[in-house]
Amino acid sequence: MAKYDVHIVGAGPAGSMAAKSAAESGLRVLVSEQHAKIGEPVQCSGHISASGMREIEKMGVPYEKTVLNKIHGCTAYGKNNNFHVRSREPKALVIDRAELDVLFSQAAQDAGAEIKMCDNVKSVSDLHAQNVIGADGANSQIARLFNFDAIEMRNYVMCMQADCNYSLPVKDEVDVHLSQEIAPGFFGWAIPVNEEVTKIGLGVRAGLPVRDYFNRFIQQKYPEARGKEISKLAGLIPLKPRKKTAITNIHGKRNILLVGDAAGQVKASTGGGVLFGAVCGKFAGELIAKETAATEYERAWRARFQADLSLHYGARRLLNTLGDVRLDQLLNMARMLKADSFLEKYGDMDFPSRTLRQADMKSFNILTPIVQGMLNLASQGGI
Repeated sequence: MAKYDVHIVGAGPAGSMAAKSAAESGLRVLVSEQHAKIGEPVQCSGHISASGMREIEKMGVPYEKTVLNKIHGCTAYGKNNNFHVRSREPKALVIDRAELDVLFSQAAQDAGAEIKMCDNVKSVSDLHAQNVIGADGANSQIARLFNFDAIEMRNYVMCMQADCNYSLPVKDEVDVHLSQEIAPGFFGWAIPVNEEVTKIGLGVRAGLPVRDYFNRFIQQKYPEARGKEISKLAGLIPLKPRKKTAITNIHGKRNILLVGDAAGQVKASTGGGVLFGAVCGKFAGELIAKETAATEYERAWRARFQADLSLHYGARRLLNTLGDVRLDQLLNMARMLKADSFLEKYGDMDFPSRTLRQADMKSFNILTPIVQGMLNLASQGGI
């Protein structure tokens, strides 16, 4: 008799939530984590929506002690223009991601899951259950072992970020740099952690020299931070879900599900995926032992997130294609139409469909010319 009912590869938020849910369903769960310490190396900016963190807490992971800063505003910069939004209540939180990962893993262990550290799954023979969940990141070994369709390389970005001994002028607002000259294929950012430390980073289309772009970005936009890096990280982020994230009956295994970055369950507009990955992990853990797990999992997570992931992906394609002149026009249009007031009240970092519904319900016509302007400018740019 097999010792485990499900083997999960990866102990990040998605994998740990899958483990927690599976264990709570009465399954015997093994989690393999290739690194020696949960949460390290850190692969995230830690900038997460406040509403998303509240939803994570409802799933049994308290987060308050991981909060490093509360973010009330954002300035989006084009090449020669900008757009500013500020809210009374914090829209986002800066989280200690390593500590958050530890809390996720503790919740999984408290539910009865076993976590094995320094356990690098390299082949199917290293898997010790009939049911497998791959939560092993953008470069997923589980996806390769079970022949999942690959995400095209054009739908990946490579990111680099440094924690710097540098203080932003406003300690509760982030900077976002959208110019494609600065970060082709993605964007740059500066996130205040506290009075003394700022996370500065960017992403570029996979295949481009991210280190060169990163060095130029700091030199041009934050020269006082240059040479003051405390730590630095780099990582690959998918911008689009895989065509299939679940299969059955292959290589002697019953159900194989992918969650989180391994599945491409990431917001293409920002690269964020903690909330979506955790919720999809919960779905996977609850369904993994069922005969219809693959079908039900695919249906469940796409019903919850596909529409919003498509909106995020569409926004990313538009931003990548507009060009700096049209981007500046768009930012100016948003400012002239006072879109900041609407976004302060109804903006949603995770679920843009909710923002669009509010615009329709309130007969709020400001977004209409902005969206139409984006479409018109994009069509001129060749989309």
